[in-house]
Amino acid sequence: MHYFTSYYFRIIEAPVIGYVGEEERDGNKYDLVFASWGEKQPNRKMDQYIIWINRETGLIEHSEFTVREMPGSFMKGTVTNEDFRNINGVIIPFKQTERLSLDGKSFFHKWTINELSYDQFDKSLVQIIQEAK
Repeated sequence: MHYFTSYYFRIIEAPVIGYVGEEERDGNKYDLVFASWGEKQPNRKMDQYIIWINRETGLIEHSEFTVREMPGSFMKGTVTNEDFRNINGVIIPFKQTERLSLDGKSFFHKWTINELSYDQFDKSLVQIIQEAK
């Protein structure tokens, strides 16, 4: 879960980014962007992504990807995001569906965030610890 929630913050740091076209899906128009930390050509070393950006909203609604970080394994899949909400100025998808394929096996994950906040904590839980002299 952490991988796909932090992905949106990390993907903008990818050194290889390129426009690969446009698509229409479910009545929405998307710009497709390729991103990788390696080469443009398929390779066995670096993850690669096709990011579907909704032209109207500017949000990443879908991603296709390959992940090669696992020794001896190759994972590919798609992620679909829904129910975007603005939390303290950060837009987060509260619903996410992942379809994954790893070593010939298929996996399906769907999760929903019910509540989310940033930089908030119960100050009464903080205890001041005196340093030993």
